[in-house]
Amino acid sequence: MIKKTFAVGFCLAMCLLFCGCSRFSLSISDMMAPPKMTGQYYEIQTLLEEHTGAEVIPVYPGEGDYRSAYIIDDFDRDGSEEAVVFYGTPTDDNSLVMHVALTCMKKGKWTVKGDVQVKASEIERVLVENVDDNKAQEVLIYWNTFNSSDKLLTVFGMKDGGLVQRMQETCTYFALCDLVGEGKNNIFTVCLNTVDKSSTASLFSLTNEKTEVIGTCMLDGNIQRYLEPKISKLANGKPAVYLDAVKTASSMITEIIYYDQNTLKAPSYDILSGENNITLRQSLTEATDFNNDGIYEIPHLERIPVSKQYSNSQEFFVTEWRVFDTSGFKTAATAIMNYTDGYYLTVPSDWVGRFTIVKRSDSNQRIFYNWDQENEISTNEFMRIQVVSLEEYEKNRIQYTGFVEIARDSSQNIYIAKVGEGTTDARVLSVSVEQLRDMFSVISSSEKGE
Repeated sequence: MIKKTFAVGFCLAMCLLFCGCSRFSLSISDMMAPPKMTGQYYEIQTLLEEHTGAEVIPVYPGEGDYRSAYIIDDFDRDGSEEAVVFYGTPTDDNSLVMHVALTCMKKGKWTVKGDVQVKASEIERVLVENVDDNKAQEVLIYWNTFNSSDKLLTVFGMKDGGLVQRMQETCTYFALCDLVGEGKNNIFTVCLNTVDKSSTASLFSLTNEKTEVIGTCMLDGNIQRYLEPKISKLANGKPAVYLDAVKTASSMITEIIYYDQNTLKAPSYDILSGENNITLRQSLTEATDFNNDGIYEIPHLERIPVSKQYSNSQEFFVTEWRVFDTSGFKTAATAIMNYTDGYYLTVPSDWVGRFTIVKRSDSNQRIFYNWDQENEISTNEFMRIQVVSLEEYEKNRIQYTGFVEIARDSSQNIYIAKVGEGTTDARVLSVSVEQLRDMFSVISSSEKGE
């Protein structure tokens, strides 16, 4: 999970490039004075202006791999190029009517083969994929609508050389995934109704002849927002969608959706309460592939006992990273996550309930004590971990006598630790330096949410 290299240069470059401006700040009047197209784009734009009898204003997707108003390809694989064009025509009230047009190249000349109006305000992103059982490519367009809480998904294809709208669905998110296991993409959507606090997941299948809903299921609608769906699999290998949702400012759930026995299922949803309490945690930690096995784990928090012997005691948690395999949840790994100092410890599951942690804020130290469950008190210290800058560590070596280096991060910080004496008493927790190094991992800036 953690020991990965993340490329941030592109993101920084984009932030600098677009600093101080947003595509959402453009007014219609700004869009009505676009630069003139050149080459074949000019030919297509001129053709569409003749076709509509109005000014044609190219509309550009704001996200994704396709950012042009013109996508030129042999969509139907007949050996000739087609162009799918996104454009708007101005109205008297200073708005735009959105269009999706198809033009085809025949004998060296572009001709209009279809033009469909769409009730939307702008294009968020575009995908070009084969989502049915023929060889042709479909164009999926994800629109922002005049109602800011709703999105619109449209799917266009070609039939008999013309443009055909295969699907139009209001949704909050969508994803392409083969949940059925047929070797082709289905379209997965989730629609959140914030008024009645309900949410529905749907799975669509497109064939050459028809578009149909092959499954729906209810989800917890008592949420603030969803994160982007994650396409993965269950622990038994069955394809699945993992959908994280923010419940409150400090809590989150994860919906697991999969297709089984011709039914779309969300096993964590409780039909009586209308909520998902099984994956509810008082943390904004997302489901993640914690152990890099290609399966997402969902965090479940177990409270660490709090020692009343120390005035600076705080509440901490052990994270059980759980997987699901249609029969239920199983713990794949147990970890102590320290996002503040940038590390985590993967620990044996039998540690849970047998230790407590005391934090020394003045020195970025966390001290681990054995926990007497019967008397509810901390006993002997068995290790302490501290993070310091490399410069500070080199300058004040004497101050850190007894500590050994465990790891370093990319920000010139060094993680040092002091461990207690070993013991053969199985009732008492203890670790060696070598064991601690095996348990220890640095959290990258990306995974800390920075």
